[in-house]
Amino acid sequence: MTVFRDFIRRRLAVLHIRLLYQIASFSEPLHLGTYWYLMKSISRKNSRCSTDANQKALVHVHMTAFNAEHTIEQAIKSVINQNHQNWNLVIIDDCSSDQTPQIIRSFQDSRITYFVRTENQRQWANRNMAISISLKQSSKPDFFTSIDADDIAKPNWLSNSLELFATDSIIGIRPLIERVNYTTLQPLWSAPACQQTMWRREVYETIGGYRTEIAASDSDFMNRARRLAIVNRQQILLSTEKLQLMRNHPNSWSKQYTHKDKLFKDYSRSSNNGLFVPLECQN
Repeated sequence: MTVFRDFIRRRLAVLHIRLLYQIASFSEPLHLGTYWYLMKSISRKNSRCSTDANQKALVHVHMTAFNAEHTIEQAIKSVINQNHQNWNLVIIDDCSSDQTPQIIRSFQDSRITYFVRTENQRQWANRNMAISISLKQSSKPDFFTSIDADDIAKPNWLSNSLELFATDSIIGIRPLIERVNYTTLQPLWSAPACQQTMWRREVYETIGGYRTEIAASDSDFMNRARRLAIVNRQQILLSTEKLQLMRNHPNSWSKQYTHKDKLFKDYSRSSNNGLFVPLECQN
């Protein structure tokens, strides 16, 4: 009887989450504050439905690097030290001229794959290459995520995110990231991640990769994924814990975005087919 009650309680919670997510999606254009309030409330409810069903899942992690000799060792070690150990890490080096290649090669771990670009391609083409490589691997990762070469993952980053995929209708988990001082790592502020979201494999198979012609391609990808979720009655939720430390770099790409970079394409009327952007994998 207790098992049956737990099943009913869990099922009702899942239905409630789906309903609230639809309400939140419709509220965003009307009132952003209400949207984020609902998203946080939904995500807290989802955390109480966490599951261990994905504890053996293979997770693809990708990292792009360019002259990251001062930080990349710490970033790679933070992946190696994850509580969840079933992962592969694909690193794309975008023609670094410092000690970055030597540092990467110093890691003797069969789960780490390293590629060097022959020409500088910048981050979105490199991310597409890393994702495309993993999609074609025989091991077939179930989930995909990323970490930057100057960031640090907390040990429960992968395990916590996997636990929050409580139902098949959840296609993405956006971890909370903590912005920290570049040198001292002192906390500055926290916010939901965009690029570091953990996605189910089906998301990349359905909507492809990043648009390489725009700067804020991570936000564009998120908009396409959110449209996919609405079309398919799925959800993209938040973690309730801070799972990555993100160095606040004074010359980061995001600080250089212009107004034009943020004028994203409107996907509000797109079907699944209209969301697809081909993954580019040329070296």
